Parts: sequence; structure tokens; C-alpha cells
Amino acid sequence: MVLIIFSTFIFILTIGLWLNRKPKRYKDRRYSVVIACRNEENNLSDLLKSIENIEYDKREHEVIFVDDNSSDRSFEILQEFCLKNAQYHLLRTDFPKTGKKQALSKGISFAQYEYVLLTDADCQLPKNYFSEINTWIDKDVSKEADMLIGYSPEMKNNLFRRFTYLITASMYACTTGLRMPFSCTGRHLVIKKRAFTELGGYKGIEHLKSGDDKLLLNKFYKAGKRISYIYSPQIETKTVDKKTRKQQDLRRYGKFGMSRLFFQVLSLLVAVFYLYLPYDIIINHNYLKGLLYFICALMYVFSSVFLHREEFRVTYILFILYYPYFLIYKSVKGFAGKWTWK
Repeated sequence: MVLIIFSTFIFILTIGLWLNRKPKRYKDRRYSVVIACRNEENNLSDLLKSIENIEYDKREHEVIFVDDNSSDRSFEILQEFCLKNAQYHLLRTDFPKTGKKQALSKGISFAQYEYVLLTDADCQLPKNYFSEINTWIDKDVSKEADMLIGYSPEMKNNLFRRFTYLITASMYACTTGLRMPFSCTGRHLVIKKRAFTELGGYKGIEHLKSGDDKLLLNKFYKAGKRISYIYSPQIETKTVDKKTRKQQDLRRYGKFGMSRLFFQVLSLLVAVFYLYLPYDIIINHNYLKGLLYFICALMYVFSSVFLHREEFRVTYILFILYYPYFLIYKSVKGFAGKWTWK
């Protein structure tokens, strides 16, 4: 019975993936890109090249950099870059170590266009960045999204890590499609400035080191704002070294306390199910029900690969079996561990 219930649950999640659809009508818009930077000297060259290569001549846009008291040459590099074009702006936080939320707030307040696109300095923006996002925002004002969540994988990594990013994005996508968004990534986030201001921005969560993405999503959701998931464009981020990756994973998987109560309870139930799963299949000989569960899980992964325009790898079949236990381990480690912010 447990396997049947969980197979149905995964089938519902798969339906959620397909509920994220592009609107039939859209209009050309102007966009403000806000990027908070702290000690990003080594990443800025690639980021700035990608910004210059964006193709979108229908409407003008602006890019706002907010230097968060960098101690390297980030400010000087950005200052030189912003002299090239009147649409590029450079701000600086007023106090030392103000944090990413304060830097983003300053940039969003400065933005002159209605939709603000948030990303990070270690990302590279695709050529179709604006034009593709444009197609996901409905022309009908009553149907416009207040927040759009996107997919942001790493540029170079092994197959399993690529799989983890895909499944994480899939959870964002299916829960958003079912109108109860679970989380998002700050590397690929679009917000309506009016909605952000109306909700007081990061007020109430500004003291927390992390959560400029997930906690902001929770504020939008609780206020009844319209939240959508967009499968394209992808914004790729640079692969980091092992030390940075360890801290990154602690932040990424250790956000249990930031989840709404519903998802905290659901996460615990899912963890219990997966710990019980081997016993139920092997000891209770529920092989056919186990096969049904596996087929549903495979359908979920196939759907996610197709919708995110990824390439399906045969090894994903094995990853389906291994990933739940990897996630449980990482989540416990992230929740119990301590992490640092640069």
C-alpha cells in the first residue's frame, strides 16, 4: 500500500512538471538586471563578456552592479566596464559587510523597469536571456507573474552532480506547477519590483545570512502573489573548487528550517518512506509494486529532462535509486552543520 501511495505521489509531481506553460500572448519589455558582487575579480571577465553578447534589440535594458565592499579589484573592474554604456550602473553598499540582501535591495530600489532579473557574478548569461524570459510573461496584466523561477546548472561537473541540479530544479518546477512552490535559486530569479516593494522587500529576513531566494519566495507565496516556473533560458554557473563546493552544499541542502511547515512534514515523510523502501521490497517481496514505483520515478526524470532540454544519460537510471539516500544524507549534514559566507 505504501508503494502504491508513493507511486501516485510521484505521478502527481510529474503532472506538476507539465503544468508550467508559456503564455500565448506576450509583449516586448524592458528589464533591469541586478547583480550583487563581493570579491568576484576572477569571475567578472566572463560575466561581463556574456552581458555584452546578449541579443535583444527590441527594447533597451539596464544592468545594475552592486559592489558589496569588495576587498579585491572588483569595484575598479566594474567601474571601467560601466563607462562603456549608459545602461550599465555601478552602486556600492554604504557599510562594511552589509550582506547580499542589503546589496540586492539597493540595486532593486535603483532599478527603473518593472521586472528585475537577479543573478550572480559567477554566472554567464545566455544570448537569449531577455528575449526568452520575455516569452514567459503574459501580456495580460491580470495574468502577469510576480516572480519567475529558473534553472541554473553548473557549467562543468560530473554526471551525478548534473543530475542533482536537474532533480532540484524539477522539484521547483513541479511544486510551482501545482501552485505550491517549494524553493528557488537566486542565480536565476525574476521579480516584479512593485510586488517586492509592496511586501517590504527583505524586511523580516534581512538578518539571516542566506535566504535571499527561498525566504523571499515564501513571502511572495504567503502574500498570494503569482509565481511561475520557466524552463528556459538556462543560466549556467561556474564550477567551484572542493572547499567552496562543501560550503555551497551545506547552504543548498541545509535549508530545512526555511521551508514552510507543510514541506517540513512532507520531507520527513518522504525520508521515512525511502528508509523503509528496501525493507518493503526485499523483505516483503513487493517486487511488482517496487517496479511500479521505479517506472513512475523514471517517467518523472524523463519529463524533467525533456522540459529542461537536457540530454538523458543511461546512468540516470542508477542515479534514481541512489539519489534519495544521497539527499537524505546531505540534508541532515546541511541542517546540522555550520557554513560560512564569503
